[in-house]
Amino acid sequence: MDNNFQVYTLLNLHPSSYDLKDTGYILIDDFKHTFILKDLKQRRSIQTNPEYGSVTGVDSTEVQVITGVNTSRENSYRFHFDLPQDVAKRIVSAQRVRFVYYAGPAAIEVFIMARDLRDLRTLLSS
Repeated sequence: MDNNFQVYTLLNLHPSSYDLKDTGYILIDDFKHTFILKDLKQRRSIQTNPEYGSVTGVDSTEVQVITGVNTSRENSYRFHFDLPQDVAKRIVSAQRVRFVYYAGPAAIEVFIMARDLRDLRTLLSS
């Protein structure tokens, strides 16, 4: 029987970033654990929304017109990975935990803040 935890993640990256590599790292104090990103799915989307304003005509009627366009781009990744029991035990007693991913040469670091680390310890201990 597999006693690993499954960690599910959503990362939102800059729209023009490189593709996310399929390997990640957990840095727990001075310990490093490497993991494989499973079921890695990328979603790139562009959303365009018009901006409206009103214009008063010569006959004093107000008309809605498009005054501009707002464009937003999204580049997100969904994946999960295995967190072995021995690594989970290290997290329970850790002072600092961070996750590192790579998109091309750029490192993406996700720091677990103190309050979140406390909640994570509670979850992993139960």
